[in-house]
Amino acid sequence: MHIIQVNDKHQLTLPYEVIQSLQLSPNGYIEYEITPNGVFFRHLDANKKNAPENGILRFAKAGRKSYLSAAEADAFISQQRDQW
Repeated sequence: MHIIQVNDKHQLTLPYEVIQSLQLSPNGYIEYEITPNGVFFRHLDANKKNAPENGILRFAKAGRKSYLSAAEADAFISQQRDQW
């Protein structure tokens, strides 16, 4: 088993072998699922690249087009938390 260090900002650098295995490209996406046995990662197919827009990343781009109300943000976060 190999080890990956997490830095002080909770970021990590994936080894080249992992990048190859997941077939990642720059600005690509990785799906993940938390399971009882650990965390499962898989490459997000380019055809599904809009999938992150349905999640919390949608709000990262919200300020470019329009602002969300606090109630809308709270409702979305609650919905996401319930799915976890």
